[in-house]
Amino acid sequence: MDEPRGERPAVAELDLRGTDPTQALKLLDELWETRGAGTGRVLVTDESRLLMPHAAVFARLRTPLVGALLCVAVGRPGGATGLEVPGPLLAGQDAGLLWVPDEAGHGWRPDGPALIAGPDVPGGGLARLRELLRLPEVFDRTAVLAAAVPGGVSNPGMRLAAGLPDDAEFASALLTAISELLEPDARPAVPPLEEGEGEPEETTVRVRDGSPLKAAGERAEAAVAGAHTAAERLGGPSSLLLFRRPLPAVGEIAHAGQAVAELPTHWGTLFAEVPADIEPFPGQHRLLREKGVLLPEPEKPDREQVRMAFGGYVAEALTRGSSLAGLKEGLREQQQRVVPPRLDAERELDRACPAEVLDRLRGDARLPRSQAWLPLPGLAVTLLAGLGPFGVAGAAAFGVIYVLLIGLSLVRGPGDGLRDERAPMMETVAACVLGCFLVGAVGPVDLSPALRLASVLLAGGGALATTLWSWRSRCRRWVRATGLEEVPAVLAELDATALRLAAGWVRAARGRAGVADLVRAAAAVAGVRDALAWHAETRPAADGRTGARVELVASVRRHLRGLVEAALEPCWGDPADDLPTVHQERACTATADRLTEWERRASLHGALEPPPSASDASLRMEEADAGALANEVAHRPDGVMWQLLGPGELALTRDGDRHPPCVRFAPEATRAALAARCPADTLWIRSSRHAGVLRLVPVRPDAVRQSWTSDGDSWETT
Repeated sequence: MDEPRGERPAVAELDLRGTDPTQALKLLDELWETRGAGTGRVLVTDESRLLMPHAAVFARLRTPLVGALLCVAVGRPGGATGLEVPGPLLAGQDAGLLWVPDEAGHGWRPDGPALIAGPDVPGGGLARLRELLRLPEVFDRTAVLAAAVPGGVSNPGMRLAAGLPDDAEFASALLTAISELLEPDARPAVPPLEEGEGEPEETTVRVRDGSPLKAAGERAEAAVAGAHTAAERLGGPSSLLLFRRPLPAVGEIAHAGQAVAELPTHWGTLFAEVPADIEPFPGQHRLLREKGVLLPEPEKPDREQVRMAFGGYVAEALTRGSSLAGLKEGLREQQQRVVPPRLDAERELDRACPAEVLDRLRGDARLPRSQAWLPLPGLAVTLLAGLGPFGVAGAAAFGVIYVLLIGLSLVRGPGDGLRDERAPMMETVAACVLGCFLVGAVGPVDLSPALRLASVLLAGGGALATTLWSWRSRCRRWVRATGLEEVPAVLAELDATALRLAAGWVRAARGRAGVADLVRAAAAVAGVRDALAWHAETRPAADGRTGARVELVASVRRHLRGLVEAALEPCWGDPADDLPTVHQERACTATADRLTEWERRASLHGALEPPPSASDASLRMEEADAGALANEVAHRPDGVMWQLLGPGELALTRDGDRHPPCVRFAPEATRAALAARCPADTLWIRSSRHAGVLRLVPVRPDAVRQSWTSDGDSWETT
């Protein structure tokens, strides 16, 4: 992987493959010139057959300027005497060599002689091995383990986890998160800060117990509660059969309407005397105290406290998914709360307590019309009664009873129901007459005395049950028509509206201390939006918006919101009191720079790399994904891995070594999700492209021969 410009690799690489000794020394000199003093880690890749010709290079690398040296020897040695290694390469306690006789590699288990085909990836296993050794954490651990192997030479094998997010997913997730912030929806994700949020408790407007306003509210609540109780009783048998007129519920609901109507009148009179958007004068303060309105003592706003409140609002809005347009609208609403606009108290009170609701409560609503199917039960009642011992006479008697009950349910309700129900009443009478005619036409039916008695009882019970059910249903519909069920919500809205209007006195007294911060923040939001829009326009649409997994999108979204908060931070309590345009340009530039730096770091370390200012880089993973990744990292050292050797090299590995040393590694961003599932020796690396196990299988010491030579000796005489 090519490193981004301006970033010096943590591991210096020296590739000597295909070079003669002179060219190899020249490459080493170029490395010194590029890296300077203190090279630190050096990874050398060479051919096995060229190790001895390059002995001078390894001798010069054995210097205090090189902190750690690791060599990867590729290919099979040219001779039949095994692998010949320059003495300087394996001299000391910190030297090790990784021998890769087969670049493609095979699947292999240490206790099994059989090989299986390895993964088919570009560059083979050697490319993946070098990619791992470029990671400083993996390099350091591998160098220590390779030096500790008996003989100093080992054969590497790998078990690499699949499914980690790649660069394309990061670009997709970033564009997805940016597009969400650029959504045109201007609705704030959270309402503006309520009165008292981020402010001392004493700033809340209250109404004194026993005051006229408090008493009016309590009367309204009591009247509404009484009306609800009466309405619950309405529709029962007693409300129909006990002849009391007018019905108690009618008076209770009308009384509730009068009591509720007095409450906005009291508040409206007060706001007419003391407008809600100005600071009360001394005389108006006396009036407020007489009405029972308790205002907090005037105090100078705490600028730092306001900054914390507004910054907290921004953080919460972004966490809940607000777009930048919604955030800007929310800041604009905050300005209206800090410096209240001109308020029409009368209109606000009318909106909270609509006149239409009061008119329905106090009006003379009529009982809903009777059900169209009432004649059918009348026909059934007469037919059942005709089966009784009295025949047609019984049918006629029960028909009259049914007609009287239905008529009673029509005249008992509010309004002149009988006049409006003449046609349904005549239909019910006709149905009962038809029943009597049918009973007479059919004649007596041969039934047992018990069945005759049961038919009479069923006819009487059916007539009464039908009447009571019809009565209760119509009463319930009438109660809903009066709007009584809406009154508790109206009272709550009226109370909230009145206190909100009254809070205007407090806001006006405090002044406009926080407006400057909010104006600067709104300008900074516009600057952030410009930077994000430019970033999205300069990226191909095919690179984003699809394909990124949910967890990565959520992580990138969280970090991007952090960038927005960081861009707005200078607006809160700016001591220089710069103009909004200055903050807009500053936020645009800072956001663009942070995005560029974030992308640069992600291209270097992987898709899970957080931006520089992020405090939390952990990835919240799904349970199944975390389990699968942990299984790869915790893979047994004697299991099947991608070993970089061929069939001819199996005899060169140490027999009986079923637990060779391993380097386990996983991204630091997954540590919170995987720590409890992975072995304690797992390396938590910065790169988020790699996770798995690197295994070092020792090569038999008798298969390796160290050779020493002086500068004047030829390689052939060594």
